[in-house]
Amino acid sequence: MSDEKLLQQFVDSFQRRDDCIALDEDVPPEMIVKRDVESWDELQKWQPICVKTRLSELNALYSRIGGRFPILYEQLILSYR
Repeated sequence: MSDEKLLQQFVDSFQRRDDCIALDEDVPPEMIVKRDVESWDELQKWQPICVKTRLSELNALYSRIGGRFPILYEQLILSYR
């Protein structure tokens, strides 16, 4: 399986989880899972969203920690929020 497919499979798994509850009002609206039915007793859930970030954005962090993240994790944080 390619790294891209593996990352997509990981991100897609969040839709099946019950513990992705948006308790904080600071969750961006685009991350809130849209529901077909409004119910006052059901908590809002969040999901990762695709946000492309340049690798250069990690340079300051890498210089502070003196190393790099593993490649697959780097791809994850550069692709999703």
